[in-house]
Order: sequence, then C-alpha cells, then structure tokens
Amino acid sequence: MWEDQGFELYEGISSEYYTRDVDSEVGAPARRRLDLRETLESLKSKYYDLEETVTQLPPDLADDIMKRWVARLEHITGPLRAIGIADLRAELQAQYEVVEGARNPLGGSIYY
Repeated sequence: MWEDQGFELYEGISSEYYTRDVDSEVGAPARRRLDLRETLESLKSKYYDLEETVTQLPPDLADDIMKRWVARLEHITGPLRAIGIADLRAELQAQYEVVEGARNPLGGSIYY
C-alpha cells in the first residue's frame, strides 16, 4: 500500500530524543525574544479570555470592563514604555562603576 502511494518506509526508525539546552542552541538574544513573545502572548490570552467572558454582559458594561482592563495595563506598563535607551544607560551606569574612556556601551568598567 505504501509503495503505491509514493511513501517510503524507513528501517531503523526509533524514538530517540536528545535534550539540548535552548539558551546555548538558540542563543541568549533569541531566547530573550522568545521570552518576550511568551509574555506578550500571555497578556493577549488574558485579554481574549476576558473579552469572551464579558460577551454575556450588557454591551455598555462589557465595554466599560474592557476599557478598565486596558487602562490598568497601560498604567502598569507606562513607565516601561516610556523608558528610552538613554534612561536605561543612565540607570545601569549608576549601578556599575563608570570609567572614563570605557569602550563598552554602558560606559562601565565591566561587561554584562
């Protein structure tokens, strides 16, 4: 039956699984992006769950609840969304020793 359909049956197929460290395989910057996506997907999931829940309510009340949720999200994330690279650099420079003429992007004596 497989031969007639163009499928090949391979010998020696096994279910061997190898554990790999995702951070070393993908790389730390890519892992951070994955973490960010996961966080954003979690927030969107909460939003859609709430949106589905309020469909049973009168439209005005449902709209008010959704607006309040979004307003809370904006309030919580406002400072994070407002921070710029210069602000982050200043915050990190205050935390680490600053050296004149340093070559790293933060102006510090050590790399992190």
